[in-house]
Order: sequence, then structure tokens, then C-alpha cells
Amino acid sequence: MKESKFYLFFRPVIPRFLRPLFLKYQEIISYMFFGVLSTAVNLVIFFAVSSFAPGIVANVPAWVGAVAFSFATNKAFVFEDGGWDKKTLWPQIRDFTAARLFSLLLEEGIFLVFVELAHFSESWVKLAGQVVVVIANYLTSKLIVFRKKENK
Repeated sequence: MKESKFYLFFRPVIPRFLRPLFLKYQEIISYMFFGVLSTAVNLVIFFAVSSFAPGIVANVPAWVGAVAFSFATNKAFVFEDGGWDKKTLWPQIRDFTAARLFSLLLEEGIFLVFVELAHFSESWVKLAGQVVVVIANYLTSKLIVFRKKENK
């Protein structure tokens, strides 16, 4: 199995006995690592904006910041799709953004139902919604946006 940039970066601190397991699941581990960072970007922006706007409004700029961060890290480190030329990049940006729009609508729907209608805690709904969003985003990134092309 090819060693990813992510694996090579962390290899010195991974105990020897865990290296085969880390290598086997490096894509999922790196996705989760950058997913946590993307979630942090999302939450920082969300809570900053929600200090002066409703949560359902604050969710949009939080989403934009997280999507930009996620695209760059997914392309460069998770799926290691190195094509940065316009012919490769623009369709990926389009597909990635479309997939993330789907997850935004999913999260906004969760907000509408659980915060606006059921009156659950905005913070808890935001955190729980992120779990659903991360799973949906991984599947769309792997299966649609950065899928490996068959050899011609």
C-alpha cells in the first residue's frame, strides 16, 4: 500500500506496532483528522457570527469557511488528487461544492426541525449535526468528487 503524505508526516510518532494499522486506514484517519480541523473552522466561525446573528444564519458563513478548508485539505492530503490544473480543478470544485450544498441543506434541515420546531439546544444540535455531515461528506468526496479514475 502506498504511503500517503499524511502517513509519512506522522510516521515518526506512530508506535511501530500501530504502523500497519495506520497505513491500512490512512485515508479514513487523515479524513477524520482534517474533518476535526474543518469542524473546528466551522464552529469558530459559527459561534463568532452567532454572537450577533441567529444560528440558522450563522451556519452559512461557517459552512463556506469549512468547505474552502475541506476542499484544499481533502484534495492535497486525504485523497492526494494532485491535479491543480483548471481542467481538473474546476469540475472538482463544482462537484465538491454541490456535495457540500447537499450537506448544508441537510444540516439546515436538522436545525429547522430540532432547534426551531423542537426547541433543542442550538449548541448540541450543531455538534450532533456535524456528525451526520462528516459521514455524508466523506461518502460524497470518496465516491463522487475524488474517485480514482480507472486506467484507460
